[in-house]
Amino acid sequence: GGFWWPSSPLINMIDSRPQFVAQAVSNKDPASPVFDVDLGYQRRVGLIFFANLRATSLGVMRVRAGLSSTFSTTTYDSGIVSCWPQDSVQGDYTPWDEWTLNGVYSSAEYVRLGLPRFFIPPAVIKCRYIRVEIKDLCAKEAVQIGCFGACEVWEPPIDFAFDWSITPMDESDVQNVPGGSTYIVGHETRRRLNLGFGVLDEAEVLNKAAGLAFIH
Repeated sequence: GGFWWPSSPLINMIDSRPQFVAQAVSNKDPASPVFDVDLGYQRRVGLIFFANLRATSLGVMRVRAGLSSTFSTTTYDSGIVSCWPQDSVQGDYTPWDEWTLNGVYSSAEYVRLGLPRFFIPPAVIKCRYIRVEIKDLCAKEAVQIGCFGACEVWEPPIDFAFDWSITPMDESDVQNVPGGSTYIVGHETRRRLNLGFGVLDEAEVLNKAAGLAFIH
């Protein structure tokens, strides 16, 4: 769907290399920044998300999902919503006690979070096709999406086990010279979160938990 630059066509979106992007012809034409996703076959989806969604706070979008490629019927329809998530009422005060015109996140907070946008259906849906429509009349440049995903969700029958632990991991390069100095090239420190489940039924492990463990 939509209208895309010939040098940056929509097909580039299935290329995992980030330098091969897709770019819509116009932000102002609501028929232009539109794309459809075919998941290949019917799947169970509980979360549709965007990361690094670079649109303005006045932009609007709509996400639909269903089993029909024409979207004549849908199993999920977000309606027309703001591109930025909302955390307060329009024309009221935010949780930070700041007055807001449209109720969306503040720019500083949204940027620090990585410009995310999540759509969670009231219940897990069955769908094969997803359509994304974005209209941002105030954007000076084409809307950019760092990552888009449609995910199945899983809730374990029992809660996470206790005794979580966080292990700092210093990835600095340390080289020791025998009888000499120690040379250190500083790198960032990561934190590893260790957690686990209690005893799970074998069928539950094979159907869900094992697959998730292999993915991560």
